[in-house]
Amino acid sequence: MLEQIRQSIEQAQMVLVGIGTEFAVKEEAQEDPFFTELAKTAQTDPAAAALLAFHKSQKKVGGCEKEQVQKAYEVLADLLKDKNYFVISLCEDGLLEQAGLKENRILTPAKEGEEETDSGVYPTDSWETYTKWLQGTLNRNLVILELGVGMELPQLIRFPFEKVAYFNQKSCLYRVHSHLYQMTEEIKERGYSVPVHPVTLLLEEK
Repeated sequence: MLEQIRQSIEQAQMVLVGIGTEFAVKEEAQEDPFFTELAKTAQTDPAAAALLAFHKSQKKVGGCEKEQVQKAYEVLADLLKDKNYFVISLCEDGLLEQAGLKENRILTPAKEGEEETDSGVYPTDSWETYTKWLQGTLNRNLVILELGVGMELPQLIRFPFEKVAYFNQKSCLYRVHSHLYQMTEEIKERGYSVPVHPVTLLLEEK
């Protein structure tokens, strides 16, 4: 399947990549006042509850060794070499930024001190750059590659990717996930469900 994805990317004009929490490096959970306060607010605020689930997923959903994730990102960078791409990620570990990808074509969660969008996840400036790039994908030969994107904050990657695939008839969507790989009925003719862990897939050649 990795070879098929590679060929699709080579033929595409643009490539949209989403990276989910299956890429998160496993870490030991630590007590943090931020989570304590957020947990209190989450009892009555759905938005806070969603944010809490997202941040917890950074620690628990992953499970890959750091070296494995780094090597997988290197393979991804090679796949995207010389292409017009954008990568949006839910991971906060900073490893994606070290993979050799273009800095202005990566969107990762906001760091401390950065102004955030209404979602409370991404920095405002980078989000605006991403949405402008996304507008340019309409009617282009587009490959959409979802890597380990589950149902943590699906309104940020999973659902928007489905919408892009639905409206762009020249697109195809690869949904790579260990168990949440199912494709919606509306786009299944141009969609590929890949039931494997995304890090495992990218390390096929290693």
